[in-house]
Amino acid sequence: MLDLFRNDPDYKAIKNELESLTTEIMNITPKTSPQYQQFKRNMIEWSKKFDKAVEIGGKVSSVQKLQLVTKEPKLISIIKMFRYLALVESVGTTLIDLIILLLTACGKTFHIEQTHELPRVVHASSLRDLQSPNVTLAAKLGFLERNGLRATSRLIDRKLRNDIAHLNFNINGDGKISIKNKNINIDQKLNRFNKIFMFITVVLSESSLGKFWQEQQERKT
Repeated sequence: MLDLFRNDPDYKAIKNELESLTTEIMNITPKTSPQYQQFKRNMIEWSKKFDKAVEIGGKVSSVQKLQLVTKEPKLISIIKMFRYLALVESVGTTLIDLIILLLTACGKTFHIEQTHELPRVVHASSLRDLQSPNVTLAAKLGFLERNGLRATSRLIDRKLRNDIAHLNFNINGDGKISIKNKNINIDQKLNRFNKIFMFITVVLSESSLGKFWQEQQERKT
């Protein structure tokens, strides 16, 4: 199966985007520098959140079992729509946060505008910074695109995410979904999310960054 998707254009594009990024990170010297030590702390913090996100994402995916016990098309479509939203808000945004942390480790600056605090603009340097209510999903995905990670940023369909979150959709009695009179194939959206998510995680795990993280995990045991 791995050999099949390695020829997928999306996989090739994501690999091309992320390989150079992970290589640049692992070439940061010296390893005692504040930059590298911050990167290590971010990885540890992020890993804890990702483990939780994966657990939640797994439970969300298990919700699809409800589709087997109901014959109501409209309910099935509702389940699928909120599965997409939950996957985005758990494993999706967590994975995007990791990519942003990798970019900042390489010297890219992620600006956070604070409405009621000083200074008005700060630079994100940790996962906690990215979880600020001042940081929008649009800002995160835009940051990836501006730094040449367009294919990677397509993990999340932000418009669909927002439409589901704000209930800007209609489902007829046959279970067909539409947003502003445009039909939506939610199965296709779910499959694409899962595919891009898999591509990103495989590329990262097989990179020098993945080897580094595996070594860190082995040292704990």
